[in-house]
Amino acid sequence: LGMKPNNFTYNSLISACERGHQLDKAFEIFAGMKDVGVMPDLISYNALISACKGHWKKAFEIVEEMKRAGVTPDIFTYNSLISACEKGQQLDMAFDVLESMKSANVEPDVVTYNSLITACKNAGMKERAMMVFENLKEA
Repeated sequence: LGMKPNNFTYNSLISACERGHQLDKAFEIFAGMKDVGVMPDLISYNALISACKGHWKKAFEIVEEMKRAGVTPDIFTYNSLISACEKGQQLDMAFDVLESMKSANVEPDVVTYNSLITACKNAGMKERAMMVFENLKEA
């Protein structure tokens, strides 16, 4: 047919890998898209970061690559990073992401706060979870 995969095609495949917990395959597809000259966009990077559940170091590496490529992180990027930190039991890193997010003038949303509350709960830090909840109510 002469049709070639585009960003939408690759982004869909990476998202499918994320849902199927196939992180290595997601990275393979991401590398493959670049190999054939399809440049990742914000959605590509966000899908790959989202696939990094618990692999917080890889998620941060992707964000650094994203920035080097001139792609600006958005709310989904930051929320996915916080989620990766939460699943990787990196509570302090999750709060560092929140601060980076605010410094970048990206407003936290309910997903941001829910992820932070879950991270605090999982770390057994009820008081810190309540502080996050209070911040949510004031937002």
